[in-house]
Amino acid sequence: RRIVRERGAEAYDFSHDKLREAAYNMLSPARRRLLHRRVAQALESVHARQPEAVAAQIAAHLDRAGQAEQAIGYYLQAAEAASRIFAKEEAEVSFRRGLALLERATWHEARQDSRQAIAAGLYEGLADILRFSALYPEAMDAYERAREAVPPDDLPRQAQLLAKISQAWWPQGDYENALRAVHEAKEVLGSEPTEPEAVWWQVWGSVQYFRTHICYYANDQQELAEQEEEWRQALERYSTPLQQWYSLSARMMREARRTRYALSAEFAAELYSYLGILDHLEDLNLKAFALYGTGWARLLIGQLEEAEGFLKDGLALAERTGNRIHQTWLLTWLSVLHRLRHEREPCRRYALRGLEVAPVAGLAENAALARGNLAWLAWLPRA
Repeated sequence: RRIVRERGAEAYDFSHDKLREAAYNMLSPARRRLLHRRVAQALESVHARQPEAVAAQIAAHLDRAGQAEQAIGYYLQAAEAASRIFAKEEAEVSFRRGLALLERATWHEARQDSRQAIAAGLYEGLADILRFSALYPEAMDAYERAREAVPPDDLPRQAQLLAKISQAWWPQGDYENALRAVHEAKEVLGSEPTEPEAVWWQVWGSVQYFRTHICYYANDQQELAEQEEEWRQALERYSTPLQQWYSLSARMMREARRTRYALSAEFAAELYSYLGILDHLEDLNLKAFALYGTGWARLLIGQLEEAEGFLKDGLALAERTGNRIHQTWLLTWLSVLHRLRHEREPCRRYALRGLEVAPVAGLAENAALARGNLAWLAWLPRA
């Protein structure tokens, strides 16, 4: 009757979605829950070695089976897996569904610690997506909810969340609150490493890295100079490729401010010599920024051909990660690069794209640069 059809060697499927829908609706609610639970169990069994590959499916079946507590953990797994490949929409859906169930689920007293850990992961993951999408107030609220769920004595995690909150303040132009949050993060973390030391140093590096961005935009050269000395001392005690890049990017921003963007060829060459660090960076957001910084430095000393390659590679990564701030910076300087070459159409194309993204990211100065480039194009005599 063509109701079902063969699918491969050992499977069958309905020949039309409406037939599947009708068959599903004929089941009683209790029967549906039972079958969803069995499908979830089968998926868990078949994919026991790599459950994250089907975490979204398992979560959905457990959800429909009424197994909210178990579903929440799988929603977190699914969201984190989607975030790693920058499938932002899928990740956000899973984070939000997990949080919705979290509010309704009843947890046994003995499992409250587990609930808090899952809540922290869901809120922080959602906040990261919101921040990279330039939805800063919503991101800050989610980070605060994550902080509430993290144990007060987990100082590195508390410090990391405070540092991330600082990164939601500065794009809004509120450098005072951004610095307050990052200094609080530094205070919470403490001045001496705790166990595990590698985690402490990683958080210390990211706090300092975030602090550099704020001081750069606030043009606080005294604090930038203090940071350079702190980095010098830190690298004598603990040096990894990631820490080296954090330190180098801090120096780059200080040099740019100190020299009023007249970087020396020697410093640009030093940046170039550190490009091998990129091979050791797993964070694509950091890679995008590293490519941006290297390309920007080459542009400032007039090496436009090399600069273009770095900036375009950085833009490709920024578009992949969905980071609106990085996209804005890269589009801005690609437009400037083509203006320096008197290449009208590429200059216009990148300026218009930058003008679309900059206001969303909250970067008014980059929107101004885009308008400046468009004004220059309008001022030129017709070709």
